Amino acid sequence: IRARLKGKKAPAEAAAILKRDAELRAEMVEGTPGEDEGEDGGLTVPQDISTQINELRRAAADNLENYVNVENVSTKTGSRVIEIDADSTEWPEIEEGADFQEQDTPKLRSISYKIKKYGGILKVTAELLEDTAANILAYLKKWIAKKSRATRNAKILAALKTCVGDTSYDIVDVDSLKDIFNIVLDPAIAQGSAVYTNQTGFNYLDKLKDKDGNYIEVSTVKDAEGDVQRGNTKKAEATATTTQKAGSMKLIVGNKSFTVRLENNETAQALKAQLPLSLEMTELNGNEKYYYYSTLPTSATRPGTIHAGDVMLFQSNTLVIFYKTFESDYSYTRIGSVTDPEGLAEALGSGDVRVEWRT
Repeated sequence: IRARLKGKKAPAEAAAILKRDAELRAEMVEGTPGEDEGEDGGLTVPQDISTQINELRRAAADNLENYVNVENVSTKTGSRVIEIDADSTEWPEIEEGADFQEQDTPKLRSISYKIKKYGGILKVTAELLEDTAANILAYLKKWIAKKSRATRNAKILAALKTCVGDTSYDIVDVDSLKDIFNIVLDPAIAQGSAVYTNQTGFNYLDKLKDKDGNYIEVSTVKDAEGDVQRGNTKKAEATATTTQKAGSMKLIVGNKSFTVRLENNETAQALKAQLPLSLEMTELNGNEKYYYYSTLPTSATRPGTIHAGDVMLFQSNTLVIFYKTFESDYSYTRIGSVTDPEGLAEALGSGDVRVEWRT
Protein backbone atom coordinates (compact mmCIF):
# COMPACT_ATOMS: atom_id res chain seq x y z
CA ILE A 1 0.00 0.00 0.00
CA ARG A 2 1.65 3.25 -1.04
CA ALA A 3 0.65 6.83 -0.51
CA ARG A 4 2.34 9.75 -2.28
CA LEU A 5 3.19 12.58 0.03
CA LYS A 6 2.82 15.89 -1.80
CA GLY A 7 3.65 19.33 -0.50
CA LYS A 8 0.44 20.94 -1.68
CA LYS A 9 -1.81 22.81 0.76
CA ALA A 10 -5.17 21.08 1.20
CA PRO A 11 -8.49 22.94 0.95
CA ALA A 12 -10.22 23.74 4.22
CA GLU A 13 -13.10 21.31 3.65
CA ALA A 14 -10.63 18.40 3.54
CA ALA A 15 -9.17 19.09 7.01
CA ALA A 16 -11.06 16.23 8.67
CA ILE A 17 -9.88 13.77 6.03
CA LEU A 18 -6.27 14.91 6.39
CA LYS A 19 -6.47 14.47 10.15
CA ARG A 20 -7.58 10.86 9.72
CA ASP A 21 -4.97 10.38 7.02
CA ALA A 22 -2.33 11.40 9.56
CA GLU A 23 -3.68 8.76 11.92
CA LEU A 24 -3.38 6.21 9.12
CA ARG A 25 0.22 7.19 8.46
CA ALA A 26 0.96 6.79 12.15
CA GLU A 27 -0.09 3.16 11.85
CA MET A 28 2.52 2.61 9.10
CA VAL A 29 6.28 2.90 8.67
CA GLU A 30 7.90 5.28 6.22
CA GLY A 31 9.71 3.89 3.19
CA THR A 32 13.08 5.04 1.88
CA PRO A 33 12.70 7.93 -0.63
CA GLY A 34 14.18 7.18 -4.02
CA GLU A 35 14.43 3.43 -3.42
CA ASP A 36 11.54 1.41 -4.86
CA GLU A 37 9.02 3.81 -3.34
CA GLY A 38 9.84 6.73 -5.69
CA GLU A 39 11.49 10.04 -4.96
CA ASP A 40 8.35 11.45 -3.33
CA GLY A 41 8.66 8.97 -0.44
CA GLY A 42 6.18 6.28 0.50
CA LEU A 43 4.46 4.22 3.15
CA THR A 44 4.66 0.44 3.48
CA VAL A 45 2.48 -1.97 5.48
CA PRO A 46 4.17 -2.99 8.77
CA GLN A 47 5.12 -6.65 9.13
CA ASP A 48 2.48 -7.36 11.78
CA ILE A 49 -0.31 -6.24 9.42
CA SER A 50 1.02 -8.51 6.68
CA THR A 51 0.91 -11.42 9.15
CA GLN A 52 -2.71 -10.67 10.01
CA ILE A 53 -3.64 -10.76 6.33
CA ASN A 54 -2.12 -14.23 5.97
CA GLU A 55 -4.06 -15.45 8.99
CA LEU A 56 -7.34 -14.19 7.53
CA ARG A 57 -6.61 -15.87 4.21
CA ARG A 58 -5.71 -19.20 5.78
CA ALA A 59 -8.71 -19.19 8.08
CA ALA A 60 -11.12 -19.34 5.14
CA ALA A 61 -12.77 -22.71 4.55
CA ASP A 62 -12.34 -22.44 0.77
CA ASN A 63 -8.58 -21.81 0.91
CA LEU A 64 -7.09 -24.51 -1.35
CA GLU A 65 -3.57 -23.72 -0.17
CA ASN A 66 -4.34 -25.79 2.94
CA TYR A 67 -4.57 -28.93 0.77
CA VAL A 68 -1.43 -28.68 -1.37
CA ASN A 69 2.30 -28.86 -0.68
CA VAL A 70 3.79 -25.41 -0.32
CA GLU A 71 7.48 -25.23 -1.18
CA ASN A 72 9.25 -22.35 0.53
CA VAL A 73 12.03 -20.73 -1.50
CA SER A 74 14.67 -18.11 -0.80
CA THR A 75 15.16 -16.70 -4.31
CA LYS A 76 12.81 -15.37 -6.98
CA THR A 77 13.84 -18.03 -9.52
CA GLY A 78 15.23 -21.54 -9.29
CA SER A 79 14.34 -25.19 -9.64
CA ARG A 80 13.44 -28.30 -7.68
CA VAL A 81 14.21 -31.93 -8.53
CA ILE A 82 11.51 -34.55 -8.05
CA GLU A 83 11.35 -38.30 -8.63
CA ILE A 84 8.72 -39.07 -11.24
CA ASP A 85 8.76 -42.87 -10.96
CA ALA A 86 8.65 -44.03 -7.38
CA ASP A 87 8.04 -47.72 -8.11
CA SER A 88 10.56 -49.90 -6.29
CA THR A 89 11.76 -53.37 -7.25
CA GLU A 90 13.56 -55.88 -5.10
CA TRP A 91 17.34 -56.36 -5.09
CA PRO A 92 18.47 -59.38 -7.14
CA GLU A 93 20.15 -62.25 -5.34
CA ILE A 94 23.95 -62.14 -5.49
CA GLU A 95 26.01 -65.34 -5.29
CA GLU A 96 29.11 -65.28 -3.12
CA GLY A 97 31.93 -63.69 -5.07
CA ALA A 98 29.71 -62.71 -8.00
CA ASP A 99 29.63 -59.24 -9.47
CA PHE A 100 26.86 -56.85 -8.59
CA GLN A 101 24.44 -56.18 -11.40
CA GLU A 102 23.70 -52.67 -12.62
CA GLN A 103 20.28 -51.46 -11.52
CA ASP A 104 17.85 -48.93 -12.96
CA THR A 105 18.61 -45.42 -11.82
CA PRO A 106 15.87 -43.17 -10.40
CA LYS A 107 13.94 -41.12 -12.94
CA LEU A 108 14.22 -37.49 -12.01
CA ARG A 109 12.76 -34.29 -13.37
CA SER A 110 13.82 -30.72 -12.80
CA ILE A 111 10.95 -28.27 -12.28
CA SER A 112 11.72 -24.60 -12.64
CA TYR A 113 9.92 -21.93 -10.67
CA LYS A 114 9.64 -18.18 -10.88
CA ILE A 115 8.12 -15.95 -8.25
CA LYS A 116 5.56 -13.63 -9.83
CA LYS A 117 3.98 -10.49 -8.45
CA TYR A 118 0.22 -9.90 -8.51
CA GLY A 119 -1.60 -6.76 -7.46
CA GLY A 120 -4.05 -4.05 -8.30
CA ILE A 121 -5.41 -0.68 -7.32
CA LEU A 122 -8.16 -0.31 -4.73
CA LYS A 123 -10.25 2.81 -5.15
CA VAL A 124 -11.87 4.00 -1.94
CA THR A 125 -14.64 6.52 -1.35
CA ALA A 126 -14.42 9.76 0.61
CA GLU A 127 -16.75 8.17 3.18
CA LEU A 128 -14.21 5.43 3.85
CA LEU A 129 -11.40 7.96 4.23
CA GLU A 130 -13.50 9.77 6.82
CA ASP A 131 -13.45 6.65 8.98
CA THR A 132 -10.85 6.01 11.67
CA ALA A 133 -7.40 4.76 10.75
CA ALA A 134 -8.05 1.45 12.52
CA ASN A 135 -11.24 0.84 10.53
CA ILE A 136 -9.54 1.70 7.24
CA LEU A 137 -6.75 -0.76 7.96
CA ALA A 138 -9.27 -3.44 8.97
CA TYR A 139 -11.12 -2.99 5.68
CA LEU A 140 -7.94 -3.10 3.62
CA LYS A 141 -6.70 -6.24 5.39
CA LYS A 142 -9.94 -8.09 4.66
CA TRP A 143 -9.94 -6.96 1.04
CA ILE A 144 -6.32 -8.01 0.46
CA ALA A 145 -6.93 -11.35 2.20
CA LYS A 146 -9.89 -12.17 -0.06
CA LYS A 147 -8.02 -11.15 -3.21
CA SER A 148 -4.97 -13.17 -2.17
CA ARG A 149 -7.10 -16.26 -1.48
CA ALA A 150 -8.92 -15.97 -4.81
CA THR A 151 -5.62 -15.57 -6.69
CA ARG A 152 -3.98 -18.57 -5.04
CA ASN A 153 -7.07 -20.72 -5.55
CA ALA A 154 -7.16 -19.84 -9.25
CA LYS A 155 -3.49 -20.73 -9.69
CA ILE A 156 -3.88 -24.02 -7.81
CA LEU A 157 -6.88 -25.06 -9.93
CA ALA A 158 -5.03 -24.14 -13.11
CA ALA A 159 -2.05 -26.24 -12.02
CA LEU A 160 -4.33 -29.20 -11.26
CA LYS A 161 -5.93 -28.93 -14.68
CA THR A 162 -2.49 -28.94 -16.29
CA CYS A 163 -1.41 -32.00 -14.28
CA VAL A 164 -4.54 -33.99 -15.09
CA GLY A 165 -4.56 -33.16 -18.81
CA ASP A 166 -6.75 -35.61 -20.69
CA THR A 167 -6.61 -38.21 -17.92
CA SER A 168 -9.94 -37.99 -16.16
CA TYR A 169 -12.59 -40.36 -14.82
CA ASP A 170 -16.33 -39.85 -14.61
CA ILE A 171 -17.72 -40.09 -11.08
CA VAL A 172 -21.36 -41.12 -11.26
CA ASP A 173 -21.84 -42.71 -7.84
CA VAL A 174 -20.03 -43.81 -4.69
CA ASP A 175 -18.85 -47.02 -6.36
CA SER A 176 -17.01 -44.87 -8.91
CA LEU A 177 -15.12 -43.20 -6.06
CA LYS A 178 -14.28 -46.54 -4.53
CA ASP A 179 -12.97 -47.79 -7.89
CA ILE A 180 -10.64 -44.79 -8.02
CA PHE A 181 -9.20 -45.42 -4.56
CA ASN A 182 -9.18 -49.22 -4.67
CA ILE A 183 -8.10 -49.90 -8.27
CA VAL A 184 -7.03 -46.87 -10.33
CA LEU A 185 -4.68 -45.21 -7.85
CA ASP A 186 -1.44 -46.80 -6.79
CA PRO A 187 -1.88 -47.95 -3.15
CA ALA A 188 1.01 -45.73 -2.05
CA ILE A 189 -0.75 -42.72 -3.59
CA ALA A 190 -4.27 -43.72 -2.55
CA GLN A 191 -3.20 -43.89 1.08
CA GLY A 192 -2.60 -40.16 1.21
CA SER A 193 -5.36 -39.10 -1.19
CA ALA A 194 -8.63 -37.32 -0.53
CA VAL A 195 -11.67 -36.18 -2.49
CA TYR A 196 -12.40 -32.48 -2.95
CA THR A 197 -15.73 -31.50 -4.46
CA ASN A 198 -17.94 -28.47 -4.95
CA GLN A 199 -21.17 -27.92 -3.05
CA THR A 200 -23.22 -29.89 -5.58
CA GLY A 201 -20.97 -32.91 -5.26
CA PHE A 202 -20.90 -32.75 -1.49
CA ASN A 203 -24.67 -32.34 -1.37
CA TYR A 204 -25.02 -35.58 -3.37
CA LEU A 205 -22.74 -37.45 -0.97
CA ASP A 206 -24.38 -35.87 2.06
CA LYS A 207 -27.85 -37.11 1.03
CA LEU A 208 -26.91 -40.74 0.44
CA LYS A 209 -29.11 -43.17 2.36
CA ASP A 210 -28.87 -46.84 3.21
CA LYS A 211 -31.58 -49.39 2.43
CA ASP A 212 -33.46 -48.43 5.61
CA GLY A 213 -33.65 -44.78 4.58
CA ASN A 214 -31.09 -43.59 7.13
CA TYR A 215 -28.49 -41.07 6.07
CA ILE A 216 -25.03 -42.51 5.57
CA GLU A 217 -22.35 -40.79 7.59
CA VAL A 218 -19.92 -38.78 5.45
CA SER A 219 -16.41 -38.09 6.74
CA THR A 220 -14.78 -34.94 5.38
CA VAL A 221 -11.31 -33.46 5.27
CA LYS A 222 -12.09 -31.59 8.49
CA ASP A 223 -12.45 -34.89 10.37
CA ALA A 224 -8.83 -35.39 11.45
CA GLU A 225 -9.31 -39.04 12.37
CA GLY A 226 -11.59 -39.94 9.49
CA ASP A 227 -13.78 -43.03 9.26
CA VAL A 228 -11.82 -45.14 6.78
CA GLN A 229 -8.93 -47.21 8.02
CA ARG A 230 -6.52 -49.08 5.77
CA GLY A 231 -3.58 -50.82 7.39
CA ASN A 232 -2.29 -48.57 10.15
CA THR A 233 -3.18 -45.33 8.41
CA LYS A 234 -6.41 -43.47 9.11
CA LYS A 235 -7.74 -41.37 6.24
CA ALA A 236 -10.16 -38.51 5.99
CA GLU A 237 -11.93 -38.47 2.65
CA ALA A 238 -15.33 -37.36 1.36
CA THR A 239 -16.58 -40.85 0.56
CA ALA A 240 -19.55 -42.52 2.18
CA THR A 241 -18.96 -44.95 5.02
CA THR A 242 -21.41 -46.89 7.16
CA THR A 243 -19.49 -47.12 10.43
CA GLN A 244 -22.49 -46.06 12.50
CA LYS A 245 -26.04 -45.18 11.60
CA ALA A 246 -26.86 -41.79 13.04
CA GLY A 247 -30.48 -42.03 11.98
CA SER A 248 -33.01 -39.25 11.74
CA MET A 249 -36.13 -37.88 13.37
CA LYS A 250 -38.98 -35.52 12.51
CA LEU A 251 -39.93 -32.10 13.80
CA ILE A 252 -43.61 -31.39 13.17
CA VAL A 253 -44.92 -27.84 13.52
CA GLY A 254 -48.60 -27.51 12.67
CA ASN A 255 -48.98 -29.15 9.26
CA LYS A 256 -45.27 -28.80 8.40
CA SER A 257 -42.80 -31.68 8.82
CA PHE A 258 -39.00 -31.29 8.84
CA THR A 259 -36.47 -34.14 8.74
CA VAL A 260 -33.54 -33.87 11.16
CA ARG A 261 -30.37 -35.80 10.44
CA LEU A 262 -28.99 -36.85 13.82
CA GLU A 263 -25.38 -36.66 14.95
CA ASN A 264 -23.40 -39.78 15.82
CA ASN A 265 -23.21 -39.07 19.54
CA GLU A 266 -24.72 -40.16 22.84
CA THR A 267 -26.85 -37.04 23.12
CA ALA A 268 -28.73 -37.65 19.88
CA GLN A 269 -29.20 -41.35 20.59
CA ALA A 270 -30.42 -40.69 24.15
CA LEU A 271 -32.95 -38.16 22.91
CA LYS A 272 -34.13 -40.41 20.10
CA ALA A 273 -34.77 -43.21 22.59
CA GLN A 274 -37.22 -40.93 24.43
CA LEU A 275 -39.31 -39.99 21.39
CA PRO A 276 -42.10 -39.17 20.71
CA LEU A 277 -42.29 -35.84 22.54
CA SER A 278 -44.71 -32.92 22.37
CA LEU A 279 -42.97 -29.77 23.63
CA GLU A 280 -44.21 -26.20 24.06
CA MET A 281 -41.07 -24.31 23.03
CA THR A 282 -40.27 -20.73 24.05
CA GLU A 283 -39.16 -17.97 21.68
CA LEU A 284 -35.77 -16.31 22.30
CA ASN A 285 -33.77 -13.59 20.51
CA GLY A 286 -35.69 -13.82 17.26
CA ASN A 287 -33.59 -16.80 16.13
CA GLU A 288 -34.35 -19.81 18.34
CA LYS A 289 -36.94 -21.83 20.23
CA TYR A 290 -35.95 -23.60 23.45
CA TYR A 291 -37.37 -26.04 26.00
CA TYR A 292 -36.06 -27.01 29.45
CA TYR A 293 -35.80 -30.79 29.26
CA SER A 294 -34.38 -33.56 31.42
CA THR A 295 -30.62 -34.02 31.63
CA LEU A 296 -28.91 -35.55 28.56
CA PRO A 297 -25.28 -36.56 27.90
CA THR A 298 -23.13 -33.64 26.73
CA SER A 299 -20.04 -33.10 24.59
CA ALA A 300 -20.24 -29.34 24.13
CA THR A 301 -18.15 -27.36 21.66
CA ARG A 302 -18.24 -23.76 20.49
CA PRO A 303 -19.53 -23.89 16.88
CA GLY A 304 -18.90 -20.21 16.11
CA THR A 305 -21.55 -20.07 13.39
CA ILE A 306 -25.07 -21.29 14.14
CA HIS A 307 -26.96 -22.37 11.03
CA ALA A 308 -30.69 -22.27 10.45
CA GLY A 309 -32.00 -25.77 11.17
CA ASP A 310 -29.41 -26.66 13.82
CA VAL A 311 -30.83 -28.66 16.71
CA MET A 312 -28.66 -28.31 19.81
CA LEU A 313 -28.46 -29.00 23.53
CA PHE A 314 -27.48 -26.00 25.66
CA GLN A 315 -25.74 -26.93 28.91
CA SER A 316 -27.23 -30.35 29.79
CA ASN A 317 -30.98 -29.83 29.79
CA THR A 318 -32.08 -27.20 27.24
CA LEU A 319 -33.24 -28.33 23.81
CA VAL A 320 -32.83 -25.62 21.17
CA ILE A 321 -34.03 -25.31 17.57
CA PHE A 322 -32.36 -22.49 15.64
CA TYR A 323 -34.23 -21.03 12.70
CA LYS A 324 -31.75 -18.32 11.65
CA THR A 325 -28.02 -18.28 10.85
CA PHE A 326 -25.80 -16.10 13.04
CA GLU A 327 -22.50 -16.00 14.96
CA SER A 328 -22.41 -17.17 18.58
CA ASP A 329 -19.82 -17.47 21.37
CA TYR A 330 -21.86 -20.00 23.33
CA SER A 331 -21.07 -23.71 23.56
CA TYR A 332 -23.57 -26.40 22.53
CA THR A 333 -23.79 -30.14 22.07
CA ARG A 334 -24.96 -30.97 18.57
CA ILE A 335 -28.05 -33.15 18.24
CA GLY A 336 -28.66 -32.82 14.50
CA SER A 337 -29.67 -30.47 11.73
CA VAL A 338 -32.75 -30.02 9.56
CA THR A 339 -31.90 -31.34 6.10
CA ASP A 340 -33.99 -28.70 4.33
CA PRO A 341 -34.62 -25.67 6.58
CA GLU A 342 -36.59 -23.75 3.95
CA GLY A 343 -39.86 -22.69 5.57
CA LEU A 344 -38.67 -23.54 9.09
CA ALA A 345 -38.66 -19.94 10.31
CA GLU A 346 -42.17 -19.33 8.94
CA ALA A 347 -43.49 -22.52 10.52
CA LEU A 348 -42.01 -21.74 13.96
CA GLY A 349 -43.25 -18.14 13.86
CA SER A 350 -42.30 -15.27 16.14
CA GLY A 351 -43.74 -16.53 19.43
CA ASP A 352 -43.93 -19.68 21.53
CA VAL A 353 -44.89 -22.76 19.57
CA ARG A 354 -45.67 -26.44 20.09
CA VAL A 355 -43.31 -28.82 18.30
CA GLU A 356 -43.84 -32.55 17.90
CA TRP A 357 -40.61 -34.60 18.02
CA ARG A 358 -41.11 -37.93 16.23
CA THR A 359 -38.97 -40.83 14.99
